[in-house]
Parts: sequence; structure tokens; C-alpha cells
Amino acid sequence: MHAEEYRCRGKEVVDYITEYLTKIREKRVYPDVQPGYMRDLLPENAPTDAEDWETIFQDFETVVMPGMVHWQSPHMHAYFPALTSWPSLLGDMLADAINCLGFTWASSPACTELEMNVVDWLCKALGLPSYFLHYHPESKGGGILQSTVSECTLVSLLAARNDKILHLKELEADVDDSVINSRLIAYASDQAHSSVEKAGLISLVKIRFLPTDENFSLRGETLQAAIEEDKKRGLIPVMGGNTLTQELLQRLTKSGAMFLIPAAIHTKLIVRFTVTSQFTTQEDILRDWAIIQQTAATVLARDSIRQMEL
Repeated sequence: MHAEEYRCRGKEVVDYITEYLTKIREKRVYPDVQPGYMRDLLPENAPTDAEDWETIFQDFETVVMPGMVHWQSPHMHAYFPALTSWPSLLGDMLADAINCLGFTWASSPACTELEMNVVDWLCKALGLPSYFLHYHPESKGGGILQSTVSECTLVSLLAARNDKILHLKELEADVDDSVINSRLIAYASDQAHSSVEKAGLISLVKIRFLPTDENFSLRGETLQAAIEEDKKRGLIPVMGGNTLTQELLQRLTKSGAMFLIPAAIHTKLIVRFTVTSQFTTQEDILRDWAIIQQTAATVLARDSIRQMEL
């Protein structure tokens, strides 16, 4: 693909994205596919010759989209917000084109300094103490929010390891450091492996994250307004045992009308209802609540019939 074709196809993709997001309310939230559905839709091997854009994009429509969970749907009530906004979509295009890695100031002065300033904006908007800022007379650098998950993991692991060593030394002042290190075991996911190697051996990490419910575009969208807006969340108890709750969830998911996941309070299974989309309106919530009530009534009625038959 050359520059001029990229220009043309780029405009087509922007139009496609606009159409997709403006009409996402009409789409089934959860796909009606089974594991392995894609195997027969694709060739066994990658093509040996280059394919044209129309063919590739047709595969996106016929192979990929039928298996998508539409996270930006106003009826997506599972997991957590993973949203984009119109300004952030444009920002991603620019970031992808520049494609720099701002892991040090030297690798990208603009990336590093923009992050420091914008994170300070966010800290102030969240009302955090001033000593959490990058630009503060008493700041030792770093700020409260780190630039990557890897760096955040590294800092957390180092802090936890240091705290644990100090604690063990208080308990056993005469024990050699090598003995203490031999008692500490690292538990981490594959994604955090590189950071664990840097941090050394640890025992237990407790990390407290700031609660953030949306991805914010700090200038294109008003951050303060987004922060002040109530985040509507709910936990829905279902009369009956956990089996009925599972049946309710299965029916709702199979319908494609919305997507919910379970949560648990001790041994009690409940339905977790989270508003994750910027497109969700009060009417959408009322519509979904009505479907939940109707489906729950059906589940309870069928359970009553089963009980009578027994």
C-alpha cells in the first residue's frame, strides 16, 4: 500500500468507524458463535501473495465482526469501561503515525514532558495531595501515576520487597540478608515477568489503584465534567439459589440483548450490572432493567413448575 492508497483507504475506515459507533445500539451485544467458529472461515496457511484491501476488509466484516463482543454498546454491562471517544480515536491515529516509545526523556522529550504535565492535570482534577505531582517543590520525581504497566509493576515490586525485608529484619535481627532473600518467592503473571526479574525476589504485593471509570480525553472532552458525573453501578440480587442466577445470566447472554457477568458476596452469586459505555442513556438502562425483570420472572416461573413436578 502506497501513500495515496493509504489516504483513500484511511478516509473509508474513518467513515466505517463513524457508521459503526453511531449505529452500535442496533447491534447484538454478545455474538452468537461457538468456540472454533473461525477455523473454517480462514485458510490453513497465510497467503503467499499480497491481497488487495477490499479482500482483507471483507474478511474483517465476515470473519472478525460476527465474533465480536461490542464493548462500546450501550447495553454492555460486563467487566469494566474500555472506551474510546471521537477525540481519542483521532489521537490514536496521530500516535500510531508518530509511533515513538517514550520510555526515557532522550527517547522522546515531548512524550515524557507531555505525560508529566497531563498527569499533573489529572492529579489536580482528582483532588490528590500536591506532593503527588511531578512538578512540586518537595517531589522526588515520578509522580503518582507511572507511564507503563511494566514500570508501575517494577516500582510496586521493589517497594513490596523492601518493606518485607525490613519487616523480617525486625523479627529476626541476626539473620543474614541472603537467608531472608531465600525465603521470598515471587508470584507474577507472564506480563510482569520482566519487571520481576528487575525487582528480584518478593513475597506479597498489595497495590492500591486509583478508581477510574473512563478513558479521558483531557482537552477534547471535559475531564472535570466526566469526573463529576455519577458512575451508575449496581449489584442485582436474584431471589433463589445460585443455580437460578446462573440460568438468568445464561438466558440474558444468549439473547444478545445485553451482556452481564456474575459476582459473589461470600457464597451468594449475584448479577453485576455496570454501565461501561459513553452511549448509555437512562432509556437504555430502563430498557435493560425491564428485560432483566422479565427474564427473571420467566426463570422463577419455570423453577416453580419444576418444584411442583417433583
